[in-house]
Amino acid sequence: MSKNKNLGQKVVSVIVAFLLSIILTLLCYIFCIYFGMFNVSAVTNAINTSGYCQNIVEYSEKSSAEAAIPMGLPESVFVDIFDVTETRTEAHNYITASVEGHDYQPDTSAAKERLINSIHAYVQESGAELTDEKKGNADKFADEIMTAYAKNIKIPFFNYFVMVKNAVMGLIYIAIPVLVILSVVAIIILIRMHKWPHRAMRYISYSTIAVSLMTFILPAYLMADGIYKRISISPEYVYNFLVKYIDNSLSTFFVMSGIFAAISAVMIVAIYIKRKKLEEKSRKHRHEHRQTI
Repeated sequence: MSKNKNLGQKVVSVIVAFLLSIILTLLCYIFCIYFGMFNVSAVTNAINTSGYCQNIVEYSEKSSAEAAIPMGLPESVFVDIFDVTETRTEAHNYITASVEGHDYQPDTSAAKERLINSIHAYVQESGAELTDEKKGNADKFADEIMTAYAKNIKIPFFNYFVMVKNAVMGLIYIAIPVLVILSVVAIIILIRMHKWPHRAMRYISYSTIAVSLMTFILPAYLMADGIYKRISISPEYVYNFLVKYIDNSLSTFFVMSGIFAAISAVMIVAIYIKRKKLEEKSRKHRHEHRQTI
């Protein structure tokens, strides 16, 4: 009867530990999505580290020079028109406004003024008269260039990102407390089922080890396979930004995996120490018992 009871206790402990690992894994994935994928800082960090703004400047200069060919304007007219710092500021402003639900049009007035002055200077240096008509054409052309520049600053599909983020966040705020409560209940069940705390801790450690592995495997596979790096997106600066953003988002999974690996290691050491103390206490008890006999 004792053996059957012990076997039943082990079976139930394994089942509860398995359920606990599933619950904690879901909780980890949700935290990684919250602090990684849907964290605005992950987007801004990708912008800052992927060369996004510098590439926008280079792309805008190149595309503007091509658009100016019919007007007879050389590439030199567009040198130093687009500024990296201004581009980064406007990109961040656009992200902040979009997340807050506001429509934002990047401020390109400084770049427009520089472009108009550059066109006027070129016309005058070429020996042509700078008439009101030419000034009007230059202003109109500058507006077209700035419209394209502002469009380049805006992150493609970012409005959809905000929509999905807002929808998912509502579910996350419900899921987190529910999963936390379920995990606490599972841990309490394991503790109450076992007379010795280190035995309950052993099953909990099984769960944390499984969580560490399951949180590590998927992002590791995605990074090793590089499936998201094979997507076809143009221009190139958008592709570089997206790849960097996904890399940053996946890295949060590795951090969470490391945290649970560390928790598992601490628990394993604690279990070992506790078991050794109990064994030592048991040996002393048996030795004292033999002496009394």
